Amino acid sequence: MREPMIPVTVIVPNYNSGAYLSESIESINSGQWPAEILIIDDCSTDDSLELAMKLQHKYSNIRLVKKEVREGAAEARRLGIIHATQNWISCIDADDRLEVDALKEAYENVIISGSDICIFELWRFDEKKIWKHDANPKDFPKTGTEAVLLTFGGWQIHPLGVARKSLYEKAYHGFAEKSLCADELITRLVFSFAIKVVGCSKKYFYRSNLLSTTRILNSHRLSSLRCHLWLFKFAQSYKEAPLGKMVRGSIGEAWFYWTQQKRIGTFATLNALRSFLAEIYSINGLLRMLLQSPKHLVALIFLSMAVWTQEKLMKNIGNWHE
Repeated sequence: MREPMIPVTVIVPNYNSGAYLSESIESINSGQWPAEILIIDDCSTDDSLELAMKLQHKYSNIRLVKKEVREGAAEARRLGIIHATQNWISCIDADDRLEVDALKEAYENVIISGSDICIFELWRFDEKKIWKHDANPKDFPKTGTEAVLLTFGGWQIHPLGVARKSLYEKAYHGFAEKSLCADELITRLVFSFAIKVVGCSKKYFYRSNLLSTTRILNSHRLSSLRCHLWLFKFAQSYKEAPLGKMVRGSIGEAWFYWTQQKRIGTFATLNALRSFLAEIYSINGLLRMLLQSPKHLVALIFLSMAVWTQEKLMKNIGNWHE
């Protein structure tokens, strides 16, 4: 006889993950089942939607929710939060997997410790190897503020585990950013509303997927510049936030996009960089932060001049053709 289900809703955003979805669901339902698994299909074009329907018939705790417009993983999770029937949430990618009874241990830990979030031990894997991720903090418990600070300037913590549904509801309330990195911003908001964060020994296996939408170089990647600016504004309320490092990181990414504009698309790159530059110059103390790294200051000045020059040149060419 099966044990009572864990009172957790697992949200699985799915976009063209047909090669991995079954494996992911099987791992979630290994050991004691969660009360609910919501597969949120984000307008898949492969066979994963058909596969999700089969999994729904196979497992009584699965519900399939189909989106009508593709908006990315963060918006798929937002829909999952709306449909979730449980007060505890776990977000798992459709190409990742869990160790047996990982959900059970994480849920028991949040209840016993009176915490808001319990994160798994994070491991990465590909077709050849498996290794422990760097984003595994020590010395739990941590406050929500401490967790947020560990996300600035490089991920030293991750959000994958079991969390109160109310944290996600607060995070998504009024959140309008729909860029490719929106889920990373939601993570910061979720941590910011938490009081106590703990960890557990069970593993979350994160697939190192070279075909992930966050790795493919195209015009959608440019939206990460908006995320940098959003995050910088958010971080200003934290006294210990490494603002200089964050600004330099955003300039480094802008520089990378400039060098890759032929692959991304010149017009799209110029538009994104123009918007980015217009906002970054409004940051208080920008010069002081960049004086600590002259190469980033030079890069910013060069980018500004190069974008202005290239736009002027393209405009003149357009007038000439007319």
